[in-house]
Amino acid sequence: EEVIRREIGKMEPERVRKACGDLGAELIPSKADLCAVFKLFPCYPVTLNIWFADEELEGSGRMFLDASAQHYLSVEDAVTAGELILEELKKLL
Repeated sequence: EEVIRREIGKMEPERVRKACGDLGAELIPSKADLCAVFKLFPCYPVTLNIWFADEELEGSGRMFLDASAQHYLSVEDAVTAGELILEELKKLL
């Protein structure tokens, strides 16, 4: 959440959308400003929700795992998967 708030949430939304698409994410409708689903591994989607900064609020975001994620990776590995996605996203931004 800190990386999103400090860096990604302050960026131009279209630039972030393009970077997510370049990483193969599927952009889906959501209550968030941006919702991207990364299919990191088969049967292991990672959802990234971002609310971009505006005049009143700073940017924020969260990453969510599918309910079946615990059957595929440990908690430590799940954290690493999220970090990898954010690192690759930052490289494109």
